[in-house]
Amino acid sequence: MKSRLTLIITLLILVGSCVFFFKNFNTTKATVLYEELNAEQFEEIIQKQGTATFFFGRATCQACREFNPILNEAIGKTNAQVYYLDCDQMTIRDIAKKFNVKETPTLLITENGKEIDKYIGLQKLDKTIEILSTKY
Repeated sequence: MKSRLTLIITLLILVGSCVFFFKNFNTTKATVLYEELNAEQFEEIIQKQGTATFFFGRATCQACREFNPILNEAIGKTNAQVYYLDCDQMTIRDIAKKFNVKETPTLLITENGKEIDKYIGLQKLDKTIEILSTKY
């Protein structure tokens, strides 16, 4: 009886610790250097800006989570302006379809509202710096 009670208490402490750890782990947000847009903001930027770089991603995408620190470091080194579009939002999915973005992460470079380059999948730091440094 005593060992059973000890086991139950130990399991409760273990489960409680796991819940606390994962709750705090998932709510900790890294600093991002890109600007998140909604569909209206996207349309405004694409209408008035010559060349723009967009990062299509999803919070539920493992490759996107791996790419976030790489992209942030590349932005820090290049001072590039990058806009984030969350493909988990229905209105952003419509934009993704318009530009034939089928996978995340994707970096899309546009000029005067038209696609001029697209990079699909997880990119290494050197390649990301090269992408953000390219003058179109």
